[in-house]
Amino acid sequence: LMPRLLDGGFHGKWIPGATVNHVIDSQRTTETYVQNYFIGQGRAMIARNRGWDSTLDELRKESKHEIFCYRMKRFFAPAEVWLSHLIRGSLAQGQLDAMIEKTR
Repeated sequence: LMPRLLDGGFHGKWIPGATVNHVIDSQRTTETYVQNYFIGQGRAMIARNRGWDSTLDELRKESKHEIFCYRMKRFFAPAEVWLSHLIRGSLAQGQLDAMIEKTR
């Protein structure tokens, strides 16, 4: 947002004590939303030529492994642990999907 505002001719001022209230709709706090969001980010990585240096098979394995870890750790590990697996697995899946579509 900030680069777009600055590019649009707006000016800003740093106010160290300022606070921001960021309201997130409850629909955006689900695991399904997070998974779909990062699948989309993985697709965007491929579209921008910023994907991981991985083959289709490597991405497939990475996605399956990370989602498996997420499902197993979801019930006993802290959120930062299982969420990192969900994110990485979803990023891999998004890249895989995008790369498969490019080959069609």
